[in-house]
Amino acid sequence: MNDPCKKWLPRLMAWFDDEASELDAKEVRAHLLDCAPCRAAVQSWRELRLDLSLLQPDEPTEEVLERMAWRFEEGLADEIHSTSTALRWWGRLAAALMIGLGGLLIAERTVMPLAGTVEASTPREIEEAVQEILQRPVELMPLAPERPVPSGR
Repeated sequence: MNDPCKKWLPRLMAWFDDEASELDAKEVRAHLLDCAPCRAAVQSWRELRLDLSLLQPDEPTEEVLERMAWRFEEGLADEIHSTSTALRWWGRLAAALMIGLGGLLIAERTVMPLAGTVEASTPREIEEAVQEILQRPVELMPLAPERPVPSGR
């Protein structure tokens, strides 16, 4: 295609793809009557389109479509089944964890207080507990964690 025809290229392509207006199509057809290089370009596009059409697969038969639909439904059913099974297991695990945590909570509330601890809830009981702690021998008192001694300057 020569330089003067390059300006026709977009219009030729639109005409070739049936996208040109009636006026453009008429002008392109008139140009093709006078221009051998443009006719050759359109002919090569037709040959290319024909070659590409040979590469297209055949339309699937009804049997193939039915088989594909069946496989899709089977796969979907399997996926739903495996998901529901997983959800059941996660539900059982959550229930077991809740039972375990509930048991720990109950056990924590019912366990006897540790030796050396005092429980009190009324002001009188609190005062008696403080007096009891103050009267205990030092070896029964829980040790406070040791703090590092600050170094002198």
